[in-house]
Amino acid sequence: MRGCLPAPLCRLASTGGQALVALLAGCAPWAHGPRVSPVESGLPGEWIGPVSLGADTTLWRFAADGKLVQVQIKPGQQLRETPFGPFRVYADAGRRQLICFSFRRGRTLPACRYFQVDTLIQAAGARRQLRLLQWVDEKHETQEIWIEKTP
Repeated sequence: MRGCLPAPLCRLASTGGQALVALLAGCAPWAHGPRVSPVESGLPGEWIGPVSLGADTTLWRFAADGKLVQVQIKPGQQLRETPFGPFRVYADAGRRQLICFSFRRGRTLPACRYFQVDTLIQAAGARRQLRLLQWVDEKHETQEIWIEKTP
C-alpha cells in the first residue's frame, strides 16, 4: 500500500482489517435484522394502552415519518401530548419486530422492545392489536396489549 499513512493503519487495512470489522460488528449491544419502514411495520396510527382502574388513558400516536407522541387523557381535563422523538423498526425472526426509541435521558443506547401487530376478528369487525413484548436484554417477559383506536 504505497503512500499510505500512517503505517499502522496501512498494516491493519492489509492484514486484518476484515477480522477487526467482523469482531466489532459481533460486539454490537444486540442482534437485529434489517431496518423496516414504519409503514411496513404496521405501527402508524393511534394505539390505546392498557387501562387500569382509576388511571389515565394513554394513547401512542405513531407517525409514518418515524415520530412518536404519547397522549395522556384524563377525564375532565385537556389532553397532554409528549413527543417521544424518533423511533426505528428492525426485522427479527418470524413475525416479531424490534422497535427502538432513540432518545432516553442519561443513556447512550436506545431502548428497544420486541413487538407484533396482529389483527383480531370480532363480531363488530376486524381490529388490530399491538403486542409489546420484552425489552432487549430483559430476563422476563412483560407483555402489554395496545388496541388500535378506531374512528
